[in-house]
Amino acid sequence: MKLAHELALAILPSFRSRFSRHDFTLAQLFACLVLREHMKLTYRRLVALLKDNDWCERLGMTRVPSTATLCRAFEFLIAQRHLHDALDVLIGSAKPYGQRAQVETTLSMIKRNLGGYLRARTSVGREMEMMFKAVVHNLMVV
Repeated sequence: MKLAHELALAILPSFRSRFSRHDFTLAQLFACLVLREHMKLTYRRLVALLKDNDWCERLGMTRVPSTATLCRAFEFLIAQRHLHDALDVLIGSAKPYGQRAQVETTLSMIKRNLGGYLRARTSVGREMEMMFKAVVHNLMVV
């Protein structure tokens, strides 16, 4: 969660809008969303988990975000294409795999660790959800 927070600090703006309430930074919400994807939780179960642990305090949050806040943050990250920036930072200057076995191994790891299904209904949503799974996978491997 700490690594996801540090990555988000490097690529995301502090807040969604200068007119927002500034309760949570986008980096804090991104770290919570990475935890949600890693543990295969719904938004409600994530909020319950965050209430039971001190993870929010470690990230500098004074309270636990609501399910609506997390959902809106996820939609914002997808709409603004910030996930592409996260993948670029994580991959760095790595060369393309070029070998089918390595690609199949990576896809198998993503399916095994993060689930082989997508919850989104639209094709754009499915693409962005898969992109988010790739970011979470790279954070897990690092």
